[in-house]
Amino acid sequence: QLDEACARRGESCRTLAAFSSCFAYAEGVGGAAAGATGDAVAEASSRALELCGESGRSCQVREAFCAFE
Repeated sequence: QLDEACARRGESCRTLAAFSSCFAYAEGVGGAAAGATGDAVAEASSRALELCGESGRSCQVREAFCAFE
């Protein structure tokens, strides 16, 4: 949804939903990459590796964190 304060200033912007879980980003050879969320770092990392690996590439988690860390 458009942010009303921005609209009053004639600017286009959006309010983003709050992020309250964990996120992991995995990369592999040949440009394979995937990001995923989960309730804990281990869950997010596992999902990111699974999604990245669907391309048949060997992937590694490059970044993982939880909101408000």
